[in-house]
Amino acid sequence: MDIARELLRERYFSNLKQSTDLFVGIELEFPIVNLSGTAVEFQVVFSLFSELVEKLPLSIEKTDNNGQAIQLVSDENEDRILFEVGYNTLEFAFDKALTISEVDKRFNCYMTIIQPFLSSHHHLLTGMGVNPFWDKNDNRPVASQRYEMLMAYLKMGDSGET
Repeated sequence: MDIARELLRERYFSNLKQSTDLFVGIELEFPIVNLSGTAVEFQVVFSLFSELVEKLPLSIEKTDNNGQAIQLVSDENEDRILFEVGYNTLEFAFDKALTISEVDKRFNCYMTIIQPFLSSHHHLLTGMGVNPFWDKNDNRPVASQRYEMLMAYLKMGDSGET
């Protein structure tokens, strides 16, 4: 058992950088809600990404099969804003930081653009967990090879394949 444990340690931990530096890593996901209680309007969330690129130091990092921006990256750090699985959920994947306060400052900067924009289109980014109108939303996955592969894999479980 000790030999097996040592071999595993060598294989998986030997390449890890030995450092005493500690960082915070934060990833947040929020449902986008149409305040009228109907499905999220994709044109609104697509326009949101254009607004973010125009008003903040963000660049388009990935597009879907239709050429629509689906992932933005900060020009100042490695923060990313992207659609998570579908176009109804926005994910923030923050670059490493020394403190939570650093991430909070960047998050609030993003939200000063996001919430007013969405609100002006009768939508809102919420912290409600599951979207309260999920049953009304168009829940198709982001049109990209990654999510198409994920959905095909999940569908295999529905059909009893393994």
